[in-house]
Amino acid sequence: MARISWQVRHLGLTEFELRGAYAQLVLDAEQPISLHGLLQERYWSELLRFLQDLPVHFLAELYDEDGQQIAHFHY
Repeated sequence: MARISWQVRHLGLTEFELRGAYAQLVLDAEQPISLHGLLQERYWSELLRFLQDLPVHFLAELYDEDGQQIAHFHY
């Protein structure tokens, strides 16, 4: 995955906003963990490989800049 800096902002009790050059995501740490938001399509497979290596179960829904769903997965 390309190196970029991330801005992280606490949104609520269990939610965090993650912003980077190619993504605007929300991570909800309540069980089940979920990740959703906008992601440039060319990066979603790299993000998926990274997430699959984590020792947690999660749900993810990713959308492109036009609002079209590009990925939906559960691990």
